[in-house]
Amino acid sequence: MTRPLYIVTSLAVASVLAGCFRDVNSDQDKPIVRVDTPLSEEAESTIPADKDSSSAKSQLTEADLARTSWENPFRPRLWSSENWRIAENSMICDSDSGQPATFFRPYRSVVIECRFSRTKENESETATEEHMPIECEIRLINRNSNRWVSLSLRPTHITLAESADGANSTMRTLRETDRSSGDSISEVVVRLTLTPNRLLVTVDGQLKINATRPGSIMMVDCLAQFVVLKRNIVLSDVRFEGD
Repeated sequence: MTRPLYIVTSLAVASVLAGCFRDVNSDQDKPIVRVDTPLSEEAESTIPADKDSSSAKSQLTEADLARTSWENPFRPRLWSSENWRIAENSMICDSDSGQPATFFRPYRSVVIECRFSRTKENESETATEEHMPIECEIRLINRNSNRWVSLSLRPTHITLAESADGANSTMRTLRETDRSSGDSISEVVVRLTLTPNRLLVTVDGQLKINATRPGSIMMVDCLAQFVVLKRNIVLSDVRFEGD
């Protein structure tokens, strides 16, 4: 049964929720000091993807780039998405190399909700991998500094990390939490709420991370980037709600 998607209709509400969660999870503001690598080393060189897509972006209108709410924005001109096939209501990854799909519309405060799911058996997967939850990543890229924040879902844990600099070399882990063993292996619904001072992550309806908005994306416009490590993973039910 497909899970219902919960849409946050107001960033003001998200800000209030963030304030409420702050009291409950105040210890989460203490950073985890650790340097890590991104989800895919092969994908490192593609960050930020919009640098190589300036010609495509130059053809976009002001309406295309307006920071407004949008549901299922699957229009090829709005994406840098090599090795992704864009359909009417979804995108399918055709590569195992961790090639990112970058949405050109910038947001400063936003709620991003999406669903990652498997289409069919991936011939490159082992029997063990087929029974593991989907691995995926959502990045928020600072258009000014080329630094970014990464939310990665691995089989056993969920990690919020921040690039150490603009050279795409290392990531500094900010938060890490266990990924429930009860999570579906065939799909996962992620909601990322970015307010002026908080970042909240909900996975399959459960609040997993409530953190201070990282300094690398503080008070700047960000581009959303989506990454998966296996082909035949579908990105669908994408919603952007923000400004």
